[in-house]
Amino acid sequence: MPSIASHRHIRAKQRRFRREQTGQSWSVKDLPQYYYHTNFLNIIDEIQKRYDTLLSETEQEFLQTFRTLPFYAQCIYIRLCARKGHIFHIDKIEYEEIDAIDDQVAELRQMGFVGLVEPVNFFDYLQALRKPDILNLLSDHFTKSDYKPSSKKSDLVDFTVSTLKFSDVEIDQDVLVQKQSEIVDYLLYLYSGHIGQTLNMHTMRELGLVKGTAIAGRYGLRFDDLSSAKSAFFYARGLHHLKIENRPKIQDLEATLDIWPACSCNQSLENKDKLLR
Repeated sequence: MPSIASHRHIRAKQRRFRREQTGQSWSVKDLPQYYYHTNFLNIIDEIQKRYDTLLSETEQEFLQTFRTLPFYAQCIYIRLCARKGHIFHIDKIEYEEIDAIDDQVAELRQMGFVGLVEPVNFFDYLQALRKPDILNLLSDHFTKSDYKPSSKKSDLVDFTVSTLKFSDVEIDQDVLVQKQSEIVDYLLYLYSGHIGQTLNMHTMRELGLVKGTAIAGRYGLRFDDLSSAKSAFFYARGLHHLKIENRPKIQDLEATLDIWPACSCNQSLENKDKLLR
């Protein structure tokens, strides 16, 4: 008997056919089953074709290794890139179109695409917790006079990351982090010029389901070489960390001010000036 996912895929095909006949636009539920996989491959194909000289050995190795992953493992990783945040719990990863999810996650762990939460991920881990979970964590280490339970979650996260060490927190082994996220961010920056948007937003824009811009796929053309692209990405990412108030990243920027990369294009200069204001 065909699976529920198969029936839904067939119905989606039927809806797409009817919409094409009447000239109507697609909706999310009408998209092909693995639309996100097809679109991601289209994006990285375009990047490698147009911007090969703007890719370091690190990005080239990432792309080469990604292409060797089994199809379903690729799908899981792309799905993770489309989620908000980089922290996830294995038990909460459910995609009906992907077979043997645990096996795919194990493959991704082995290949370095996901892994256990590390000290560098502490802020992201706290951001992924619900406010009640943060309060429970704080209650294990402090009295209520040390912090205000009524504070906003973002303030509680800042308090926690500034007063607790990573080693003070016990993290479930089933909680994993999406690795290589900075590489993905750089690739998407070359493609669209955007920082901080999930892959899902890029996919929806590419498919015409949300309003896009004329620069999609051509943003990297403004960079003459790898150093200018990396410099622009550094300052754009710094502005993003400032915008979302990622305290550890902001502190890292402040501590490394003397070794910030040289600005070799107008985009870098503009964003550096914004960071220093």
